[in-house]
Amino acid sequence: MLRRGLKVQLKHVGDNQFDVMDMRGNKLLASYNNYFIYMQDVEFVDGMIIGTYLGNASDSLIDDYCRDIDFSGANFYIELDVVKNARMVAVNSANKKIIKIQ
Repeated sequence: MLRRGLKVQLKHVGDNQFDVMDMRGNKLLASYNNYFIYMQDVEFVDGMIIGTYLGNASDSLIDDYCRDIDFSGANFYIELDVVKNARMVAVNSANKKIIKIQ
């Protein structure tokens, strides 16, 4: 069950599509589900996003200071810079967006 404070990993399964799993590998949300979640203390490792689930995100959380994160190969990028970690990240499965919240 997905709950606030749970450490989760988002596993890459397709073109900017990620399954949300607990740290034991149990699938909590499939990539085809419409979810818009945000996490804190995020690490980007081997094509996975690992962080602490905080809850469902909303558009009001996203402002002009946020930055889109792109995924290519096994790395995550903001423009041309590789991203290894972030304080807060939102992931929107409906529009396939990963957003670093500044």
